[in-house]
Amino acid sequence: MDGGSTSASDADASKNKQEQDNLRNTYRSVISNLSTDDFSDADGPDIEFTGAFQYATADLNGDQTPELLVKAVGKYFSPVRAYSATGEGKAVSPDKVFYEGGSSAGGSRAGLHTASDHTGLLQDDWMAGTGMANSSLWTFKGTEITESGRTWDYRIDQVPSDLAALQSDIDWIDTSDSSALDNLSIGQANEDAASGSGPAPTMPAGEGTTGGNVGSAGSSGILPQSATAAASQIGGTCGTVDGITVSAGDSTSCGFAMNVAQQALSSSWGPGRSADPSDPTAPTWGGSTTLAASSPETGQSYTLQCDMNSDGRGAHCEGGNGALVNLSGSLTHLLQ
Repeated sequence: MDGGSTSASDADASKNKQEQDNLRNTYRSVISNLSTDDFSDADGPDIEFTGAFQYATADLNGDQTPELLVKAVGKYFSPVRAYSATGEGKAVSPDKVFYEGGSSAGGSRAGLHTASDHTGLLQDDWMAGTGMANSSLWTFKGTEITESGRTWDYRIDQVPSDLAALQSDIDWIDTSDSSALDNLSIGQANEDAASGSGPAPTMPAGEGTTGGNVGSAGSSGILPQSATAAASQIGGTCGTVDGITVSAGDSTSCGFAMNVAQQALSSSWGPGRSADPSDPTAPTWGGSTTLAASSPETGQSYTLQCDMNSDGRGAHCEGGNGALVNLSGSLTHLLQ
């Protein structure tokens, strides 16, 4: 038997393992030494940082080596930066800062997706009042992020089919949970935490299911959730419920927003209602549902109307005493 090929294979496996260990250690060092100063952007919106950080991994350039995305959670907008590692194990990050989140009701909104074909990041910006949106694809090459020249202008409830096919949701994980880094692999481009096909984040004790798949209701009927803000916080990003990012309007508490999300994500949604019932030519939402949720602040229950974006990648709920709750992530599984 020829042992030469076996020795070469063992050497390749050993080299790959060393590269993976180096990459994991580099990214662990990044998330262990984060500061809000790392997310300064003279051209960006004012950020009210909560002190929380989240991360995800994704292959942004098709080289089968995952990059690291880090988000500094803000009350309204949350800045995001991308990191890669050099062959010497040094972390590098372009100056470009991306954003998720939104301002008060009727104001600007921002979303971020990875490209499903591993060609970069998609920055989505729109106005809640008009629904007019713009998306741009940014390509990642080494230490540089540049605009690809591919842009889309559209209404947020009428996402172009080619853009919808390209958008891949990012599953953010709190930096206290190292599971995605512990399982980080090189040479497996389709196993990104950002695409939802990689390792699932570890749920804190008391949150989520007692067994089975993350994303299904536990024995108590409560979906897994992770709060990144105090229940008393008014407005801004509040956390996630069943992997969906939850944010509150400028007069809505995070405690109430998380309760609304629990109800919305546990409901079956019917056909979308018209965005403007008085206009027969107005577009319809992707799905709609009506729900009741209790407020931990008042102890009372309020009725809200929820409408899903036409591409099923987000929704907003309005009602009660001027409450607004935004949900960001794929919701198509809720449609009847």
